[in-house]
Amino acid sequence: MKAVRAAGLLAAILIVSACSSTAGDGPTAHVSSRPTQATPAAPTLAAAIRASTHLGPASGGTEVFLNFALKTRQSRRLAALLASGQTVSPAQYEAEFGPDPTLVQTALRYLSTVGVPATWAPGSSLIEAEGPAPAVSALLRVDIERYRLADGTTFYASLDAPTFQAPLAAVATDVSGLDSYRRTRGYAVRPGGLKPTDVLAFYNLGPLRDRGLDGTGQT
Repeated sequence: MKAVRAAGLLAAILIVSACSSTAGDGPTAHVSSRPTQATPAAPTLAAAIRASTHLGPASGGTEVFLNFALKTRQSRRLAALLASGQTVSPAQYEAEFGPDPTLVQTALRYLSTVGVPATWAPGSSLIEAEGPAPAVSALLRVDIERYRLADGTTFYASLDAPTFQAPLAAVATDVSGLDSYRRTRGYAVRPGGLKPTDVLAFYNLGPLRDRGLDGTGQT
C-alpha cells in the first residue's frame, strides 16, 4: 500500500514538473511580468489647475458656453412604458414627457434678462446658452478663473457647485460648460484629422460594419 502511495506521489510530482517545464518552453506560455503600457490619461481638471499658472478671474472678454439639462415630465410613467417594451414616438414624447414648454420659456426669458441669452428647440432636452464670464458667474454663483498650462494653452474653469435660481431650478437639473479645459490627447489624432479607418478603430465599429450595419436608411 505504501509503495502504491509512493508511486502515486512520484507520478504527481513528475506530471507537475513536466507541465511546468512544458509551459516554460512553449512559445505561447511566456507571460511577462511587465504591465502593458497604456496611453496615459489626460489630467483631471483639478490636476490641470494645480499644474497651471493662475491668470486671475475671467473677464468680460471670456465667453462661456453652457448646456442646461432639462427635467422630463412623468418620468415614472415613461420608464414603465419603456420597461414594458412599448415605443414612444417623438411627437408623443414631446407632448407628454418632454420638458414643460411653459417653464422652459420662463427660463429663457430669465436668462436673457441676466445677460446670458439662450435658445431651445421644442422637444430638445437641452437649453443652450452663452454669455460673458462675469454674467455667468453671477447667474450660477460661481467663480470662473483663467489658467495657463505649461505649453501655453489657456482655459477657464470653475470648481464651484452651481446654484440655480427659481426660474432655472424649476426646469433644469444640471449644467455643463463651466470649464474650457480639453481632456483629449492631441497625439491620438493624425495631422489633418481622422480618417474613416481611424474612426472605425477608435470607436470599435468594425464588428458593426462586418454585420452590414453602416447607418444606411437611418436619420
